[in-house]
Amino acid sequence: MSAMMPHPAGAGAGQRTHRMRLIVADDHEMVRLGLTLRLSQAYPDAEIVEADCYRCLEGVYSEGGPPDLVITDLKMPDGEWRRELQMLRARCPQTRVLVFSALESAQIVRSILPDLADGFIPKSADGHTLMAAIRLVLDGGVYVPLTALESMHEEGGTGGPAPAASPALPLTPRQVDVLRMIALGKANKQIAYELGLSVGTVKIHVSNILDALGATNRTEAIAIARDRYGLGSEPGT
Repeated sequence: MSAMMPHPAGAGAGQRTHRMRLIVADDHEMVRLGLTLRLSQAYPDAEIVEADCYRCLEGVYSEGGPPDLVITDLKMPDGEWRRELQMLRARCPQTRVLVFSALESAQIVRSILPDLADGFIPKSADGHTLMAAIRLVLDGGVYVPLTALESMHEEGGTGGPAPAASPALPLTPRQVDVLRMIALGKANKQIAYELGLSVGTVKIHVSNILDALGATNRTEAIAIARDRYGLGSEPGT
């Protein structure tokens, strides 16, 4: 049994030149309801449609036009996730895709990003991290949870050639702490609270991190630290 349940936009949404369309696909009703509630609070003017199976998801983007974002589970009973994600990419190449799954292995994350989806968020993530991932993906970024990055580096030598040694990350230990929290989607105020710093000090660290890595924004800094310097490959660095 499939379900396509649109949630109406807030007042005034009909006057927008573009009404954001968000799809939540999961075969567990409570997961869909929780995601829909958070999305409706963050994007009150958006059209939010629920789908409880892959067949229903196909119907959503076939009948209503390409959505802006699809948040989807991997394991739904009526389809194989690789095929379904490939089909979604082929039919809606401009649609942003965020996988929301209890399957958290580095091998699965590696097989999904970036070709089949634009982000992966584990179902164990807290609400703040989830919404940070959604915002990042909607803004054109790619979200990879830091735990998956670390696991990917730890598993890098399994079944293939050993990875080349990464150059030293040109950051102080405190700057690395800040960067790790940025990678978790945390805002400056939360970073300051958790590290016992002032917000002003965190802002200085962020500015210095961007300068040291040659990055123009936080997302680019995370990508550079991961791809060029192997962020997470060495505990405590």
